[in-house]
Amino acid sequence: MRLAICLMAIAVSLCAGCQETEPAAPNDARSAVQATTPHQPKPPGRSRGFFGSGTPDEARKVVYVIDRSGSMTDALDFVKSELTRSISELGEGEDDEFHVIFFSSGPPVQLPPRRLIVATERNKRLACEFIDGITARGETDPSEALESAFSVRPDVIYLLTDDEFDRSVVDLVKQLNPDKRVKVNAISFLYGPHVVLKEIAKQSGGTYRFLSEADLASMLP
Repeated sequence: MRLAICLMAIAVSLCAGCQETEPAAPNDARSAVQATTPHQPKPPGRSRGFFGSGTPDEARKVVYVIDRSGSMTDALDFVKSELTRSISELGEGEDDEFHVIFFSSGPPVQLPPRRLIVATERNKRLACEFIDGITARGETDPSEALESAFSVRPDVIYLLTDDEFDRSVVDLVKQLNPDKRVKVNAISFLYGPHVVLKEIAKQSGGTYRFLSEADLASMLP
């Protein structure tokens, strides 16, 4: 119960931060601003990345593969808030593209149109609406979600779960990423560390992070 309350408090804080954006300018005004200032600096304290796992500057194509199984029930709102924040930091003027895939048991749930899309403000809003409708259910099987993620040929995949995967997932990632072109940044959420996630990250040249309860508490304002 204490953890659930902590997660709820952090989610509310993150949501409030994400909503502190300026209203969209009319089309003509927005076009004029983009034409004169195509590379605005990021606001202080906010950066490209997901749960402290940074996105390399050269990575422009990002896929988020997120566990939505039943064990994520208490934590999913928090994860969705950070996911929304991460997407908001992607830059349209920098040609960033993204895709979002949630997995449990059965077919993964993918952001339409099930491929990489440019990080325009409109697409970010549509992604937020999609993410908001996701609920936790089912068991943990990332296989189909990973196949879909690699099929769109991203630069980096963020893979988050609170569970340990079967070792067959390591072999699957090797098969899907033989040239190690795609970096997999793996995140163990609350429970871990997870040996399989570590190996997936290492073999792809990505990073691994175990996100503990203490780490979450430190994110409270």
